[in-house]
Amino acid sequence: NYESMSQQALMEMVVSQMSDENQAEFKDAKGNFLDIIEWNDLYFTDDGSVRDVVWTSEVGPGEKPEGQGKIQLEWFPDTVEEIWMTHRGFEGTIDCKKLPRRLREFYGTNNRFTGSLELEQLSNNVEVFKANDNFLSGSLNFRDLSESIRKLCVCSNRFQGPLCWKRESPLEDLSIGDNVFIGSLKVSELPQGLLRFAAEATTLDGFVDLASLPPALEDLRIADNCFYGSILCEKLPKSIQASHMNNNSFSGTIDLARLPKTMKTLKCARNFLSGSICLTELPPNLKHLNLSKNRFCGTIVLKSLPNSLVHLYLHENAFFGDLDLTQLPDSLKHVWLNRNTFEGTLTIGERPGSVERLKVIKNNNWKDIRYSDGLNISDYD
Repeated sequence: NYESMSQQALMEMVVSQMSDENQAEFKDAKGNFLDIIEWNDLYFTDDGSVRDVVWTSEVGPGEKPEGQGKIQLEWFPDTVEEIWMTHRGFEGTIDCKKLPRRLREFYGTNNRFTGSLELEQLSNNVEVFKANDNFLSGSLNFRDLSESIRKLCVCSNRFQGPLCWKRESPLEDLSIGDNVFIGSLKVSELPQGLLRFAAEATTLDGFVDLASLPPALEDLRIADNCFYGSILCEKLPKSIQASHMNNNSFSGTIDLARLPKTMKTLKCARNFLSGSICLTELPPNLKHLNLSKNRFCGTIVLKSLPNSLVHLYLHENAFFGDLDLTQLPDSLKHVWLNRNTFEGTLTIGERPGSVERLKVIKNNNWKDIRYSDGLNISDYD
């Protein structure tokens, strides 16, 4: 009977089906459980109740531990407020209605959890819930979330079905990418308080009205989908700092001079954008601009790039004419302009010391290349 069990007994149940190696951390030399006050990475309240559980690990990119056994989340004491068990590879299920009633933050990234996830059963105390990189499945109910939840991450699972939101939800950070949701993405119905929204590599498709994004949005990540529409820079949220839209089907022209001044990262590679671009009035704090593999054309001027710019990728378009590289900002590390149709004069000066890779010569048709005395032309490829 859960209600009659001591915190010691409850915690022993939590770990009772872990692998022998993992259980050994909680036992003495004779195989008896230590008092929980001696368990690693448990934190207690003043009265001795378990408050936080921090059983995390570090693994390499893409690694998921195996053979770690099962963790029984439903036995955690109700006094627990934070559960951290990232990159552990634990098996088990997540029964939201049986999680601790005082739970505020749950971090279950990169385990082997299976089954469905009834988000509407989370308690009204939960503020952060992250269960990404597992094997969870079924549909998700985003309309009936508790009013307390602010951050929700369920990306990289096996969730499916249509998406339905509640505009009045207090969510600020929502990540749903790398699942198999179906249907379109109606951004006008997203929670209006969102600051960050990530829906990369889903099976969603259809028209996306970027002019209807939540007004305070700062970070948009919708790369690797089948979305289409136009990119009206002047109608993006005034607070937006990053927009990741690579590998979609957005089309039309793009007026970079009308990007919000807050923009730091704009990635629109591998779309069907076209027309000419102006690089002389970019946002003052822009660090990353990727417009590669589109259908842009015309001449480009690189004399007034912002001093913040670190990465500039314009390769595999149809830019033509002359190109002057004598006034690049010292901040630049990568400049890729290869695989265009330049046919005029290339003027290059001393390569900025920060530049690690500058690709401009190969696969273009330069009529003339002018460079400073003593310049090592091998610095440019």
